[in-house]
Amino acid sequence: MLAYQGNTDFLLEDELLEAHQKSLNIALQKYNKSHQKSVEKVEDFKRKIQAEFTTTKFQNHQRLEVARSNADSWMAECLNDYNLQMTHFNSTCQTEDDFRLAHEETKSNSLSLFSRKWQYSNASLRQQYERELVKQMDPIFSELEDLFLMRLNTGKVTAGDSKEEVRKYYHEEMEKHFQNRQFIQPDELHALHKQARKAAIGICKKKKIITSSQKKALKQWLESSFQKYRDLNDANLNWVDGAEPAIGIDLGTTFCCAAFYSLNNIRKKYNTKLRHYQQGRIVYCRKHC
Repeated sequence: MLAYQGNTDFLLEDELLEAHQKSLNIALQKYNKSHQKSVEKVEDFKRKIQAEFTTTKFQNHQRLEVARSNADSWMAECLNDYNLQMTHFNSTCQTEDDFRLAHEETKSNSLSLFSRKWQYSNASLRQQYERELVKQMDPIFSELEDLFLMRLNTGKVTAGDSKEEVRKYYHEEMEKHFQNRQFIQPDELHALHKQARKAAIGICKKKKIITSSQKKALKQWLESSFQKYRDLNDANLNWVDGAEPAIGIDLGTTFCCAAFYSLNNIRKKYNTKLRHYQQGRIVYCRKHC
């Protein structure tokens, strides 16, 4: 097992299982060559190896969880660094090509920063986090690019200021509808989006002059922000009572049955061969019983 782990601080779950299986096969081959073959002895040998693997698995899991926790913190720092740098370039770049070039350079710098922070020898986990880091930088760039293009097209600083304010008010309005984690029908959600968009732009119009072209651009930009609430609403669907199915089984000594819970309905399936015995009982609890 140690040979497969090498100098790695920890293994991912699938890597650990693969290493365990290979080590077990090799150990059994060596054991069979050096001892008299006996089913009892082989099974006892397997149990000893399994006990050692259980301990190794627990220790590996602890190290892996610590590494993931640290990696989450490092990734958050890199994302914040990327956001700060790109916000600066948003106000200093003069062309769209310059802004995109700044994005590529800043993305590369953020990945290098994460690589410098990484202190483990496991390359698989590091690569997973690097891919996730790039994935999370893309929507940040998309929003900042919209803001940059608005500033570039209008040639006014107030356009960028208006966009940030509209974004703030829009999110405040939309988040009011997601406090209880209830699923909202798509048509109703879109109506709430339009109401929040109108209210946010209306608040900004009271503070400063917003031209019709700026208003149109703000509306288009908020469409990308609306995607966040589409995703949240899809996630909330699993929290609706009855949306997530459940299966219950009663394994009695003289009777058994199964029950299926879905969409607030419970259906029971009995063993017809034992129908003369006392029926089993299955109770569905919305919380842990």
